[in-house]
Amino acid sequence: MREIISIVGQASWVAKIDLLILLILSITSWAIIFEKIKLFRGLGKENQKFLLYFNRKPSWADLFKHSREYRYSPFPRIILRIYQEFRSWTSATSENYNNYTNDNNPSHARKEPIAFGPLIEGAISREISLLEKRLIFLSTTVSVSPFLGLLGTVWGIMTAFINMGMRGSANIAAVGPGIAEALITTAAGLAVAIPALFAYNYFVDRLRKISDELDIFSAELLQLVERERSS
Repeated sequence: MREIISIVGQASWVAKIDLLILLILSITSWAIIFEKIKLFRGLGKENQKFLLYFNRKPSWADLFKHSREYRYSPFPRIILRIYQEFRSWTSATSENYNNYTNDNNPSHARKEPIAFGPLIEGAISREISLLEKRLIFLSTTVSVSPFLGLLGTVWGIMTAFINMGMRGSANIAAVGPGIAEALITTAAGLAVAIPALFAYNYFVDRLRKISDELDIFSAELLQLVERERSS
């Protein structure tokens, strides 16, 4: 370890900047990874608990009260948003209410599912966007880190050949520092990219499953809205 630190200390300014950028990427990536692990762990437990309650077909008011108990799950937040819109709709003036729900007016009857359908889809899209937050950084780290490592590799080999030409010798003292510098930056680039790659793929897979659950949930929620509207 001391040898590596010594080599880094004697490395060229290009290699030092390269390693500094990789260090920043690594620290930020791990911070995001730990944050997302905590999020998805809490989200998984809360999703299961909430869906068990939702499948019992509770009343709209009970579902609203129950939804305020959750911190991570996107399902309760969607419920709270739709409930607010639903309450606004039911508290409208009598004239607007009758115009909106009059069975003798087919055009208004056809518009009702479209009114809440896009609202639910919009709420789901916002929740997915929140869950995807900062994942783009992991994706960027996966793409950029190997190239930063490659830059350090090329620069280190170039330094080794320059030293070899200046000394007129290919002994280890001439080429050793440059080759060591090249290998360290290569290893650093891979060390940053590999964990970010595994984490990114894992989180994307979790998001895909949650997205599928939200699609199913949206259809059931729309049915609940229609049932409450007609009651």
